[in-house]
Amino acid sequence: MRNKGRNYWVSLIVLGWIAVIFILSSQSYQEQNIKPALHRIVTEDTIKEVLPDITFNYHHRSYSSHRDPYVFLEFIIRKGAHLFMYGVLAIGAAIVTKLKDHLAGRWPFPLLIVLMIASLDELNQRLSPGRTSNSQDVLVDITGGCIGLFVYMAGSYFGRFVKRGARL
Repeated sequence: MRNKGRNYWVSLIVLGWIAVIFILSSQSYQEQNIKPALHRIVTEDTIKEVLPDITFNYHHRSYSSHRDPYVFLEFIIRKGAHLFMYGVLAIGAAIVTKLKDHLAGRWPFPLLIVLMIASLDELNQRLSPGRTSNSQDVLVDITGGCIGLFVYMAGSYFGRFVKRGARL
């Protein structure tokens, strides 16, 4: 009974996490804009000193750490948030699907949940005023899910050794 109660609470937490993802994806860019805070926290020269000169394209736009450092830094932070949010979602989904008990057979389920939520999230952004949808973000989200799942599986694997008192 104790495990069923625990799984119930973990399921509620995962559903709450999904709700947070959808709430954030419904906000306009202006509501999520962190560039004013970045301007207050760090100078442009400091960013240019700390970051190497990197330029890349993503979704029809060029990002450059030295040409437009605040835009670049905001982009990195926003995509890092995607990795984190979907990594945590994958860990929660792994716990709910009892992945720890059957690592080999159940690992696709948390990633399918991440894929489903990421796809619905992009659809939600497409329907939200002031937001743009980008299918490339689903790949970022899946990457975050893979990282989270790897962390969970590694923790489960090494946790078994620690629990038994075995040496690695």
